Amino acid sequence: MSESQCHRHFGMISLEKVQEEFSSWSELGATGLRRTVPRMLILSMFQEKAHLHLTAEDVFRRFLNENRNIGLSTVYRVLHLLVQAKLLTCQKFENSPTIFELNEGDDHDHLICVQCGTVGEFCDQKIEIRRIEIAKEKGFVLRNHTLTLYGHCASCQASAGRLKRFG
Repeated sequence: MSESQCHRHFGMISLEKVQEEFSSWSELGATGLRRTVPRMLILSMFQEKAHLHLTAEDVFRRFLNENRNIGLSTVYRVLHLLVQAKLLTCQKFENSPTIFELNEGDDHDHLICVQCGTVGEFCDQKIEIRRIEIAKEKGFVLRNHTLTLYGHCASCQASAGRLKRFG
Protein backbone atom coordinates (compact mmCIF):
# COMPACT_ATOMS: atom_id res chain seq x y z
CA MET A 1 0.00 0.00 0.00
CA SER A 2 1.45 3.38 -0.98
CA GLU A 3 1.68 6.21 1.56
CA SER A 4 -1.18 8.11 -0.11
CA GLN A 5 -3.36 4.98 -0.05
CA CYS A 6 -2.41 4.50 3.58
CA HIS A 7 -3.46 8.11 4.37
CA ARG A 8 -6.83 7.67 2.66
CA HIS A 9 -7.53 4.30 4.22
CA PHE A 10 -6.30 4.70 7.80
CA GLY A 11 -6.40 8.47 8.32
CA MET A 12 -3.48 10.85 8.22
CA ILE A 13 -0.72 8.55 9.40
CA SER A 14 2.21 7.10 7.53
CA LEU A 15 4.27 4.02 8.24
CA GLU A 16 7.25 6.31 8.85
CA LYS A 17 5.29 8.21 11.50
CA VAL A 18 4.30 4.94 13.15
CA GLN A 19 7.94 3.83 13.15
CA GLU A 20 9.06 7.08 14.79
CA GLU A 21 6.36 7.35 17.42
CA PHE A 22 5.53 3.87 18.58
CA SER A 23 7.76 1.52 20.54
CA SER A 24 5.51 -1.26 19.29
CA TRP A 25 7.34 -1.17 15.93
CA SER A 26 10.31 -3.13 17.28
CA GLU A 27 8.14 -5.35 19.48
CA LEU A 28 6.08 -6.46 16.49
CA GLY A 29 9.21 -7.16 14.49
CA ALA A 30 10.59 -9.32 17.29
CA THR A 31 7.52 -11.59 17.13
CA GLY A 32 7.92 -12.26 13.43
CA LEU A 33 4.63 -10.55 12.61
CA ARG A 34 4.54 -8.25 9.62
CA ARG A 35 4.43 -4.61 10.66
CA THR A 36 1.16 -3.18 9.38
CA VAL A 37 -0.55 0.07 10.32
CA PRO A 38 -3.58 -1.61 11.98
CA ARG A 39 -1.30 -3.85 14.07
CA MET A 40 0.84 -0.88 15.09
CA LEU A 41 -2.14 1.29 15.98
CA ILE A 42 -3.86 -1.40 18.02
CA LEU A 43 -0.72 -2.37 19.93
CA SER A 44 0.15 1.27 20.61
CA MET A 45 -3.39 1.87 21.91
CA PHE A 46 -2.74 -0.66 24.67
CA GLN A 47 0.75 0.70 25.35
CA GLU A 48 -0.49 4.27 25.87
CA LYS A 49 -2.19 3.60 29.20
CA ALA A 50 -1.24 1.08 31.89
CA HIS A 51 -3.77 -1.60 32.82
CA LEU A 52 -6.09 -0.82 29.92
CA HIS A 53 -8.84 -3.41 29.37
CA LEU A 54 -10.67 -3.16 26.04
CA THR A 55 -13.07 -5.27 24.02
CA ALA A 56 -12.72 -5.51 20.24
CA GLU A 57 -15.75 -3.20 20.00
CA ASP A 58 -14.01 -0.65 22.27
CA VAL A 59 -10.97 -0.64 19.98
CA PHE A 60 -13.19 -0.30 16.90
CA ARG A 61 -15.12 2.64 18.47
CA ARG A 62 -11.86 4.42 19.28
CA PHE A 63 -10.84 4.12 15.63
CA LEU A 64 -14.21 5.45 14.52
CA ASN A 65 -13.79 8.44 16.87
CA GLU A 66 -10.35 9.09 15.32
CA ASN A 67 -11.82 8.82 11.79
CA ARG A 68 -9.66 5.78 11.01
CA ASN A 69 -11.08 3.38 8.49
CA ILE A 70 -10.25 0.08 10.18
CA GLY A 71 -13.06 -2.46 10.11
CA LEU A 72 -14.31 -4.51 13.03
CA SER A 73 -13.23 -7.78 11.39
CA THR A 74 -9.68 -6.38 11.01
CA VAL A 75 -9.71 -5.36 14.68
CA TYR A 76 -10.73 -8.90 15.71
CA ARG A 77 -8.08 -10.50 13.48
CA VAL A 78 -5.31 -8.20 14.73
CA LEU A 79 -6.26 -8.64 18.40
CA HIS A 80 -6.14 -12.42 18.06
CA LEU A 81 -2.80 -12.25 16.22
CA LEU A 82 -1.36 -10.08 19.01
CA VAL A 83 -2.60 -12.59 21.59
CA GLN A 84 -0.98 -15.46 19.65
CA ALA A 85 2.24 -13.41 19.55
CA LYS A 86 1.94 -12.99 23.35
CA LEU A 87 1.91 -9.19 23.10
CA LEU A 88 -1.67 -9.06 24.42
CA THR A 89 -3.64 -11.36 26.68
CA CYS A 90 -7.37 -11.98 26.65
CA GLN A 91 -9.85 -12.92 29.32
CA LYS A 92 -13.45 -14.00 29.04
CA PHE A 93 -15.31 -12.81 32.10
CA GLU A 94 -18.76 -13.95 33.14
CA ASN A 95 -21.55 -12.34 31.05
CA SER A 96 -19.22 -10.03 29.15
CA PRO A 97 -17.32 -9.95 25.87
CA THR A 98 -13.66 -10.94 25.71
CA ILE A 99 -11.38 -8.32 27.26
CA PHE A 100 -7.90 -7.69 25.86
CA GLU A 101 -4.97 -6.19 27.73
CA LEU A 102 -1.24 -5.65 27.24
CA ASN A 103 0.84 -8.65 28.28
CA GLU A 104 3.16 -7.07 30.82
CA GLY A 105 4.31 -10.44 32.12
CA ASP A 106 3.02 -9.77 35.62
CA ASP A 107 0.72 -12.00 37.61
CA HIS A 108 -2.44 -10.15 38.56
CA ASP A 109 -6.09 -10.80 39.27
CA HIS A 110 -9.25 -8.89 38.35
CA LEU A 111 -12.18 -7.11 39.98
CA ILE A 112 -15.30 -6.80 37.82
CA CYS A 113 -18.18 -4.44 38.55
CA VAL A 114 -21.39 -6.34 37.79
CA GLN A 115 -23.27 -3.07 37.28
CA CYS A 116 -21.08 -0.95 34.98
CA GLY A 117 -18.58 -3.56 33.75
CA THR A 118 -15.47 -1.74 34.98
CA VAL A 119 -12.43 -4.03 35.12
CA GLY A 120 -9.80 -3.42 37.78
CA GLU A 121 -6.60 -5.23 38.65
CA PHE A 122 -4.93 -6.20 41.90
CA CYS A 123 -2.03 -8.31 43.06
CA ASP A 124 -1.89 -9.70 46.57
CA GLN A 125 1.23 -11.57 47.66
CA LYS A 126 -0.69 -13.47 50.38
CA ILE A 127 -3.11 -14.84 47.78
CA GLU A 128 -0.23 -15.82 45.47
CA ILE A 129 1.58 -17.63 48.29
CA ARG A 130 -1.59 -19.40 49.44
CA ARG A 131 -2.41 -20.51 45.90
CA ILE A 132 1.03 -22.17 45.62
CA GLU A 133 0.64 -23.78 49.06
CA ILE A 134 -2.78 -25.20 48.17
CA ALA A 135 -1.47 -26.67 44.92
CA LYS A 136 1.49 -28.22 46.74
CA GLU A 137 -0.76 -29.66 49.49
CA LYS A 138 -2.97 -31.27 46.83
CA GLY A 139 -0.01 -32.58 44.80
CA PHE A 140 -1.00 -30.35 41.92
CA VAL A 141 1.41 -28.66 39.50
CA LEU A 142 0.02 -25.26 38.48
CA ARG A 143 0.26 -24.14 34.87
CA ASN A 144 -1.92 -21.08 35.20
CA HIS A 145 -4.61 -19.55 37.35
CA THR A 146 -7.27 -16.90 37.27
CA LEU A 147 -8.97 -15.15 40.13
CA THR A 148 -11.84 -12.82 39.34
CA LEU A 149 -13.88 -11.08 41.99
CA TYR A 150 -17.33 -9.80 41.06
CA GLY A 151 -19.09 -7.00 42.93
CA HIS A 152 -19.97 -3.30 42.80
CA CYS A 153 -17.30 -0.64 42.23
CA ALA A 154 -17.09 2.45 44.45
CA SER A 155 -18.74 4.63 41.81
CA CYS A 156 -21.76 2.33 41.43
CA GLN A 157 -22.05 1.99 45.21
CA ALA A 158 -22.06 5.78 45.53
CA SER A 159 -24.70 6.08 42.78
CA ALA A 160 -26.88 3.48 44.49
CA GLY A 161 -26.51 5.34 47.79
CA ARG A 162 -27.59 8.61 46.17
CA LEU A 163 -30.60 6.88 44.59
CA LYS A 164 -31.67 5.41 47.94
CA ARG A 165 -31.44 8.81 49.64
CA PHE A 166 -33.48 10.55 46.94
CA GLY A 167 -35.77 7.70 45.93
